[in-house]
Amino acid sequence: MKKPTICFLIAMEEEAKEFIQKHQFSEISPDWNIKVPQKTYASDMYENISLRLILNGTYGENHQYIGTNGAIISTFLALETIKADLIVNIGTCGAWKAHDSYIGDVYWVNQTSFHDRRIPLAQYEDFGQQKLRAFEIPDDLKDTFKVASLSTGNSLDITKRDQEIISMNKAILKDMEGAAINEIASLNQTPLILVKAVTDLIDSEIETSEEFLKNLKYTISELNKKMQILINYLDQKWTI
Repeated sequence: MKKPTICFLIAMEEEAKEFIQKHQFSEISPDWNIKVPQKTYASDMYENISLRLILNGTYGENHQYIGTNGAIISTFLALETIKADLIVNIGTCGAWKAHDSYIGDVYWVNQTSFHDRRIPLAQYEDFGQQKLRAFEIPDDLKDTFKVASLSTGNSLDITKRDQEIISMNKAILKDMEGAAINEIASLNQTPLILVKAVTDLIDSEIETSEEFLKNLKYTISELNKKMQILINYLDQKWTI
């Protein structure tokens, strides 16, 4: 019986390093001919699932390929070359104290939308924001993760209009990749799990970039604790 292939998508090397080590991933030769910075990893550590990982890689000399462009390429490669049965996007995000979020909180995302894809034309406004559901959290994991909706944009900072759209869509998390991945996965009817851990509180007094860097290591550690629980669950319960 064929094992289901679960492909993890991670934007930043800092987010991926501990995960790669913990789950015994090894880098493999990419199975594509186009010139992109993405790197591919494989792990057969688990009995009932085959794990793959696509890391966005670096663009130019030393820039992590963060944002929706890199995310869309990684999603395409997961679908077209790896033939993933399930995609899991894990990474970091911003959140708000006003929504009872704390540094290191780990969320299961149940809906995504865009806040910086602003198209003020009646027939395109909904398309621009593109509210889409993601894979619902199983009952067995409801005590492990907080659950919330996510808004995606290509900037680390936030404008007043961004904030208005995020509030209108009732999102309480903000990242730079999730909604783009969900858009492509949904088009291909491939299940997608999104897990995001909070590095910065947007309504705090600390500059976002400073808070992100300060809390990155701790937040990734908290994320990896939850990921072990998720992978154990998938190894026991996920079938094609």
